[in-house]
Amino acid sequence: EGELLGRLAPTARTRLVSVGYDDVPPPPPAAVEAFCAARGIAPGYVLYAGRRETAKGLPQLFAAFARFAAGRPDAPPLALMGRGDLEPPSELAGRVIDLGFVPDEERDAAYAAAAVLVNPSRLESLGMVGLEAWLAGTPSIVNGRSPVLREHCRASGGGLWYDSPEELVEALDLMTGDPAVARAMAEAGAAYVRDAF
Repeated sequence: EGELLGRLAPTARTRLVSVGYDDVPPPPPAAVEAFCAARGIAPGYVLYAGRRETAKGLPQLFAAFARFAAGRPDAPPLALMGRGDLEPPSELAGRVIDLGFVPDEERDAAYAAAAVLVNPSRLESLGMVGLEAWLAGTPSIVNGRSPVLREHCRASGGGLWYDSPEELVEALDLMTGDPAVARAMAEAGAAYVRDAF
């Protein structure tokens, strides 16, 4: 936002105000197990966190996830965390978990239970869900058309960005199919958040 303001009003006096995160460890396995047991789900899902609306890129995520899951009976489900009226297409209904609003005290366990967080929005000023997921031990896949999200992933090594539906499917394949790569990216992302935020 500061860079944008600098381009729009180069002579304006500005002050940067940001958020910060406590340096806490990821949730313990017992908390993740309890979260999943309470909802009757297994860990390892693909997670979307945020408002369910078109401007957040959710229709594009639904379409790419359908391509990813096609022909893969063992593909993890897509979990939606947050509120909104945008529903998944009917052909995905059996592969989508509705977590709804998750209280703050359970949010980190929801992130930690995911194999990967996908943020398909190109309109982000910070991307707090990605930072929260990294601290919980989960890597990210982000829309490469968002300069902010792409830069977080580039600077941290905590995730991948995509520029096409095909690249999103490839990134999902990698993140859900290679836990060692996913774990290393999540650790890099967490170190970045602790250092920068």
